Formats: sequence, structure tokens, C-alpha cells
Amino acid sequence: MILRDPVHGLVAFEGGEESIVEQLVDTEEVQRLRRVRQLGVASLAFPGAEHSRFAHAVGAAFVMKLLLARLRAIGGVLPQAQRVTPERGREALAAALLHDAGHGPLSHLFENAIPGTPAHETWTERIVLDPGTGVNRVLVAIDPTLPVRVVDLVHGRHEVPFLAKAVSGELDVDRCDYLLRDAHATGVRYGVYDLDWLLRSLCFAPQADGAPGPVLAIDGAKGLPAIEAFITARLFMFQQVYQHKATRAAEWMIRAILARPSRRRRLARARSDAARNLRCGG
Repeated sequence: MILRDPVHGLVAFEGGEESIVEQLVDTEEVQRLRRVRQLGVASLAFPGAEHSRFAHAVGAAFVMKLLLARLRAIGGVLPQAQRVTPERGREALAAALLHDAGHGPLSHLFENAIPGTPAHETWTERIVLDPGTGVNRVLVAIDPTLPVRVVDLVHGRHEVPFLAKAVSGELDVDRCDYLLRDAHATGVRYGVYDLDWLLRSLCFAPQADGAPGPVLAIDGAKGLPAIEAFITARLFMFQQVYQHKATRAAEWMIRAILARPSRRRRLARARSDAARNLRCGG
């Protein structure tokens, strides 16, 4: 599968462990993400911010592909049991693609607006583990244990800790993609950083006694500017885009609208309880 992406350019998933991406993209659960906006109602303030969770999911999987290549390039210092095997690479690519499969309409706004709504990670877990979904059927056909392993990665759990953090951590493929993608779509430059150099600067830190496994680090001599740019990019995007006053105002109004049925149900229940108590008292 070869795609053209406005952020990463030529995005290719060809053969071997990467074929799982093409199989999963064809499922209805992943295709549904084409209709889920990445930034909810942010297009009210940034007209170009109409990109989808689908584009982000593909982008995150591509960043994982780049990361896996780097991990293998520097993995010679690791014991054999901690290296990235084709099986581990395959499940990491699947987790990167599927990490947002559980997002509802308007992305994060949906789970914040309706009281008691499970987090999107919980919905993702249900989708991946449900035998009735296309995603589950693709994964089970490859390996019956693969759905559970993908879910563990989405939640930041894995026998190789640095691989878990690559899917769900402070410096993960999700953030690596959405900062660049959201900056591109909104037309701002706050989220731009040097992804290629950041990945090139990754190395394994000396393992301390009692540590659960190898830890990824940044080569300070050449990688410090890249990681600083990544951190400040995230800060500036929150300040200037994600917390924009127009977006927050629209989100508040939507939350208020969606909360009205819940308040009405509570009021009706309270009236019913009061009427019952009066009848019992009479």
C-alpha cells in the first residue's frame, strides 16, 4: 500500500510485517475514522482543521514504521530477548494504527460531553477484542493472541517496555504525528519540529540494576535541540490551538446541549420519586 500524505510525503506499507496495516485499513472500524474529525470543532477557529482520525491513524502507523527501523539499527546492544522481532513489529504497527479506533464523533469532545462515557481507549479495547468486528477477524487470522497483545500496547503494556512507550508514552508515535498534522491543518507553525532528526537521535541508555528493561534516550550532543523542539511544540499547540477560546466556547455549548437530556431525566426521576413518597405517606 502506497499513499501520498501532506505531512510525511510518500507513505508506504509494503510486504512482511507491514502488510497488517493494509489489511486493517480495509476494515469498517478503521474506515469509520474518515468521518471523525481529529480536532473536533477547532475548524471554527481554524478553517483548515477538518482532517480526520483516519489520516492521523495512518500517519501514526508510518511513524511507527520509521521508529522500528531506528530501533533495529541501534538494537545490536540489546540482548536477543529484548530486540524487535517481526512479530513485535507487526503488533506495534497494528497498535499504532488502531490506537484511536474507539473515538466517537468530535473526538475527545464526545467523551467529555456525555457523563459516564468510557474513554476512547476503552472503546478501542472493545472493538479490538470483539469477535464480531473486522479488526478482530484480521488480527485473529494472523495470530489468535494478537488482539490481546495489541490492546496491551494501546494501554502502554508490553514485555518490551520501550515498545509499549512508543505506542503510549511521553514520546510516542501518536504525539509525533498529531503535532505535525494538526499544525499543518490549522496553518500554524507552532507544532513543527524535526521528526527525522529526533528519530535519528534515539539511543539506548545504559541499563541500571533492577530496571525492567532497556530505556530509550536521546543523544544529548546532537538530539537535545530536537527533543526540546518537540516539547515546546506540544506546549505551544495547546496554548494556541487546542485551548483556543473560540474552540473552548463551542465545546462548552455542545456539552451544555448534550447535558440537557441527562438533566431532564434526573428531574423526571426526582418528580417520580417525590410523587411515590407522597402516595406512600398518604
